Amino acid sequence: MSDATAAIDPETDVDAIVTRWPATARVFVRRRMACVDCPLARFESVADVCRIYRQPLDDLLAELRAVVAGPTPAR
Repeated sequence: MSDATAAIDPETDVDAIVTRWPATARVFVRRRMACVDCPLARFESVADVCRIYRQPLDDLLAELRAVVAGPTPAR
């Protein structure tokens, strides 16, 4: 896990993630999570929004980290 992907953990604020890595906004939108531009995103962690939207935490973290890591190079 790179330093960037390690920076995303269950307690990371949603706003911090979307601000640092704007491409992660698509993950929340695709999952129909109204976190992007939500005023509470500054105060809600990834774990919080997973509870609110009944999303599996490990799956969301993996998807966010994959976006941050970028595309996998072709072999």
